Amino acid sequence: MIFDSHIQGIPCQIEITHYTPAERKIVTCTTIDPPDPGELEWQVLDRKGYPAAWLDAKMTRDDRWRIDGECERELEQDRIEADIDMAESRMMGV
Repeated sequence: MIFDSHIQGIPCQIEITHYTPAERKIVTCTTIDPPDPGELEWQVLDRKGYPAAWLDAKMTRDDRWRIDGECERELEQDRIEADIDMAESRMMGV
């Protein structure tokens, strides 16, 4: 998945290269396991879609946090669209 973003005001693209959703744990009265936080990996691309290490080097901690949030929103939107597609398919009897 690739989407548009920016780093220090410079337009770029972000490619999500790996995603494992957080795993919810069942908590009982005898066990409390912390939830698995999941994994998210992405890379910075220039506007033509090529890896942009030079732009990655300009990234601040705030940029990284913002882009992490953008990735989460993109993934959530993708899940919503997949759910809608599935519901429409069921309604059409496909």
